[in-house]
Amino acid sequence: MEELRGFPAPVIDRATVERMFQVRRRRANQILARMGGYQVGRTGLVERHIFVANLEAIAAGEEFHYEQRRRVRVHEKLAEARRIARAKQVKIQPAAPVPAGPKLPSGVSIAPGEIRIAFDTPETLLTRLFELSQTIANDYEEFVAKLPQQQ
Repeated sequence: MEELRGFPAPVIDRATVERMFQVRRRRANQILARMGGYQVGRTGLVERHIFVANLEAIAAGEEFHYEQRRRVRVHEKLAEARRIARAKQVKIQPAAPVPAGPKLPSGVSIAPGEIRIAFDTPETLLTRLFELSQTIANDYEEFVAKLPQQQ
């Protein structure tokens, strides 16, 4: 708004709208028409003070605030989707099918109150966590019965 208020010309043209709002020609013409623009020859113009007043009215409206909130939510969802997409690219390859029973995967040890997992890469850690979860899922009761008790 400050850039528009300080704009040296008394009118705003399509090229200025394109530059200020980073839109293409067609959208700039639509904006000019909505703001009360008029044609001079083949050029669309709108008086600067009318343009600023219309923008301020739009910015004060509920529709504008709703759209701002919607855009924030869309950006948040896109960021979440990017994080999930990166996580889905990680391949977890268990060495072999996890046998039934409480036998722990290699590199995993349990002591009273703690689980230790030895790994050298993030993929190895994830593989061992997956294998441990499968071991537990195969026979939960037996797994719990074999846990060392805290003193």
